[in-house]
Amino acid sequence: MRQNELLLYGGGEGDSILSRMSLLAGGRILEQPQQRTKDLFTELRRLLQLAARFSFRGSVWHNYIALYLLTHENPFSLLCERQDPSGTLLHMAERDFRILRRLFDFDFAPLEAALGTGCLAMMEDFQSPEEGDEAGALIRDLTERLEQTKDAAGMLRETVASYREYGVGDLALYRAFRYRDGKLRPVRFPDAGTLDDIVGYEEQKQALRANTEAFLAGHTANNVLLYGDSGTGKSSCIRALLREYGDRDLRMVEVHRYQFQELFDLMELLRERRHRFILMLDDLSFEEDETEYKFLKAVIEGGIETRPENVLLYATSNRRHLIRELWSDRSDMEHDGDIHRSDTMEEKLSLAERFGVAIRFDTPARQEYHGIVESLARRYGVTDPAGEELLRRADEWEIRHGGVSGRTAEQFILALAGRDDSAGEQDGE
Repeated sequence: MRQNELLLYGGGEGDSILSRMSLLAGGRILEQPQQRTKDLFTELRRLLQLAARFSFRGSVWHNYIALYLLTHENPFSLLCERQDPSGTLLHMAERDFRILRRLFDFDFAPLEAALGTGCLAMMEDFQSPEEGDEAGALIRDLTERLEQTKDAAGMLRETVASYREYGVGDLALYRAFRYRDGKLRPVRFPDAGTLDDIVGYEEQKQALRANTEAFLAGHTANNVLLYGDSGTGKSSCIRALLREYGDRDLRMVEVHRYQFQELFDLMELLRERRHRFILMLDDLSFEEDETEYKFLKAVIEGGIETRPENVLLYATSNRRHLIRELWSDRSDMEHDGDIHRSDTMEEKLSLAERFGVAIRFDTPARQEYHGIVESLARRYGVTDPAGEELLRRADEWEIRHGGVSGRTAEQFILALAGRDDSAGEQDGE
């Protein structure tokens, strides 16, 4: 096997399982059987960790090759995200896939016979006890497609088709990310809620859907600010978009306020990818002496470098104007170094105006709160208490737990669903 001769799909020699297994099979590590057996078991343990994490099925080696191809970002795979490949990169890929095909079809039986481990045969029919997540399903799908091909050309064709359909790297395997240390870090288990799970606020949800669908269709769309009372479902609405539109190439990146200085770097990272990205800025607000909002304004407004057309900002805030405003901001005659304080005020208030769509979430009225409670009770199968008694207990709960809101209603129903006795009895009634 010649993994070290790969041009596009090489790199990381000595670290990847593919590289190490290639050396082992070729007998180029240490000739002593004892050391080779130790090295082999090291790589088998690494393979088994991946098999368990991604719920491999069948040949662990074939699943691993599929994972390697899916996550290997190189000029060819990144090109395939956006268009059909051609030219020199395609010729290089054809050469690489002739090597990859030999790796894919490699017979480990002679190696196992020489070392007498008896383990490699067990790796041919791996059955994970768990169904796994969407990343595992994608790996298994490509594995099956590769196993049905007969040559390097077919293997290349199926891999390119996967890039065109799903993309490459972690962006193909996952939908939610955090930005840390200059890289996207996947969130393996994002919020599984949907917009339909959020009771009420139909106009607000429709406005959010309309803007997001326009964005995904490549039409003009706006940055969005969801503002209003606490506990009304603003953040949940944004997170729910992933479940609703993730299969349409939507990806979401959570960005914290201390990272605003890095927003331009993040956008440059996303600019050339095929996916559409929502940057989620949760609980956005600034105190009077904080200046991070200026970085955010610069990103929204654009400058010498424009905001990528495949990136939007969706923010939530309990404040309509995002930046705390003092009465002193309204005076033009302060004598503390800024003689035109109202200009400063206008600069602060203008941040919210940079979001083309602003959607307000108000505290529900009592009747709406009761409707949320009843809907959640049906969803979670709570039948006792019911009717007027359920609503009476819900009113007592909200008095003690933060007031009327969708969040309070859900906490009340979860408390009921999680025990046989009533919420009121646990509260000492």
